[in-house]
Amino acid sequence: SLFDVATFAVLWFVIKANVVERQEVFQAGWFLEGLISQTLIVHFIRTKKIPFIQSSPSLALLGSTVLVCVVGVSLVYIPPAAAWLKFEVPPAGYIPWLI
Repeated sequence: SLFDVATFAVLWFVIKANVVERQEVFQAGWFLEGLISQTLIVHFIRTKKIPFIQSSPSLALLGSTVLVCVVGVSLVYIPPAAAWLKFEVPPAGYIPWLI
């Protein structure tokens, strides 16, 4: 997808996670983008209307989306979880690219 190509380019060229020593930064960045974009995709495929503008999700869907994103993003920033998953915290400059 376009998001995958953009994420790859940002991680490779902007964040410079393009050497073996930085592969854990690349993997963490890829995980974050994939998690957030895939959970948001659910909101687009659930309705023919414009999500969040013309159609509001149920509280259960909204709550589960937020919960999944918070837990998933936390894994990158909790040292034992990040070490187990072989993630390294991406630099702060990567966060604006996620938004």
